[in-house]
Amino acid sequence: MTHPTSELKLSGRSQFLSCVAGLDGEGANKDAGDYQRILLQVESELSRTFSALEEDGAGLKEPDASKGDTLSLYAARQEWMTSISDIRARWDNSFSAFKKRGDFYLRRGQGRMVCVFGKVKAGKSSLGNYVAYGTDSPTPEIKETAQPRPEFFFEDSSGLNEKMSADIMAQQRQFGVGIAETTSSIQGFSLPGFTWVDTPGVDSPNASNGDLAYQYIDACDLIVFTLHSGSPQRASDRDKIVSFLRRGKPFVLVITASDDVEEDETPEGEFIRVLAMKSDFVRKEQCRRMKAFVEDALTPEEVSRADFSVVSVSARYACVDSGTQEERWSESGMQEFFTDLMNTFQAQGASVREKTALRDVRGCLKETLDILNELEVPSKAFAGVIEERQKRLEKNLRELKAETTPVLDRLTEDLAEVFATKKQSPLYRDTLRRAFISLMAKVATDFDREIGRPPHGVPEFTLSRHSGIPDFQDLFATTKHESKLGSNIGNALGSLAGGLAGLVGGPLGGIAGGVAGSAAGGKIGSYFDDTTENKVKTGDNLQAVISNSKHQMAIWLNEAVAQLEASTRDWLNKGTASSLKTLRKETGQMISAVSGSLEHLNKDFDNGNA
Repeated sequence: MTHPTSELKLSGRSQFLSCVAGLDGEGANKDAGDYQRILLQVESELSRTFSALEEDGAGLKEPDASKGDTLSLYAARQEWMTSISDIRARWDNSFSAFKKRGDFYLRRGQGRMVCVFGKVKAGKSSLGNYVAYGTDSPTPEIKETAQPRPEFFFEDSSGLNEKMSADIMAQQRQFGVGIAETTSSIQGFSLPGFTWVDTPGVDSPNASNGDLAYQYIDACDLIVFTLHSGSPQRASDRDKIVSFLRRGKPFVLVITASDDVEEDETPEGEFIRVLAMKSDFVRKEQCRRMKAFVEDALTPEEVSRADFSVVSVSARYACVDSGTQEERWSESGMQEFFTDLMNTFQAQGASVREKTALRDVRGCLKETLDILNELEVPSKAFAGVIEERQKRLEKNLRELKAETTPVLDRLTEDLAEVFATKKQSPLYRDTLRRAFISLMAKVATDFDREIGRPPHGVPEFTLSRHSGIPDFQDLFATTKHESKLGSNIGNALGSLAGGLAGLVGGPLGGIAGGVAGSAAGGKIGSYFDDTTENKVKTGDNLQAVISNSKHQMAIWLNEAVAQLEASTRDWLNKGTASSLKTLRKETGQMISAVSGSLEHLNKDFDNGNA
């Protein structure tokens, strides 16, 4: 960690406290509040949307398990709701922690804020007591006379281990130090211009302790991570350190307990045990190796951006009675540690609290956007199930039509045979319609049962009029008979008259008279000819009636199946496709709002305005 703006070397803890108290403070951050309102709106919209989904699906009923593979989307919807509810619950928990940090900002964050992380028994509490009082184990007298006096507070608890509360911390006024895990709460102290926050062990066997620690990381301006000098290079520690560094916060790795107990001999020859710092070579080598160990897990670009240092300290040695206070301050590593803190605070500038709050908001906006987009994963799977059921519905309806058509054909033939005998055409057409409706009601009921649709009353169908079905009729053939009797008699009488005239006029006259007489007689006789028509029954139009009736039945079947399909789709879609559409619409609008806010905030960071 390099801070070219300052070459400060603190001469003691009191100088650190004086310098920190002199740093410019900040008030509330209006810009952060504007972005927080966007997140509060998302919280409200998610609550409203999920309430609408619950209401939309309230009428769905679980199908009878004995029916086997049905079209019901009940189970698929339950799985979808469980998945999106789990995703939402994760965001609710994260946003709840964000709001908790926001409240924490207002109550505790008016100065620089340091959050201390580390494994159990890594020296967090001892280091914190030293920062607060100048000793790792403050006595009642030190607590009463300390100037400035640290104000200890209790913030939050996982509910495990020690029974801590605000009242207990107000009386205790220090961090508990022991061989067992003692911290299962967020606690700390404030001094003028400075707040120190102690967290539970990040690798606690109690997962709740580690979870609680991570909730407060984004509230701080600087992270202190403690590592015990006995084994500082642990992969599990490095993973957490790298994840913290990637959040873009300044970071101080503190190798604690960098001391040894050595045996010495007094002038009187008595052997005694003396606390001594580890050699400078060992400490520097540990720091160098630890820095390299962390950088090995980062990309070259991340290494260039990483703002962290490694120091080696012993709070216990800083408090021993041997040597001068200045010597212990320097040799214990506390001078380097406090100087690092001070240089970091100065380099951050007066707007550090504002930037910390905006970074936290940006992180929450990013997480919110990821969560909203993640909702599409189970939604896409649910949409696939809905589409598959719709295709199965279409297939089932095609099969229903294919199976119903021959039944309707036989019904048509049987009814036509009955009503054709008495030519009861109007009654036949009415009976045909009623028979179709009755049959389709049963078919629809059976179909609903097969697909797992709950009973919903007798199906009703709206059908077109029965046009094109003719009346029952007999079929006749007509024959005509034409009589020539009048013409024949006329011809005979005419010829006789002409012949008699020819007797008078000679042979030629007779011939001519016969021809003329016959013609005249025939003409006169034609007035007495006659034509008659005879109708002969050849059959009936029963087959035409049946053919037209089957055609009408096919029309009705198409109409009924279309209405059955629409009704079934409504059943399938209600609380399923409708709910999916609602979620996608609402999350789309939320994604647009969050994306816009995040883009605007990122530009502010890129331009140095945040």
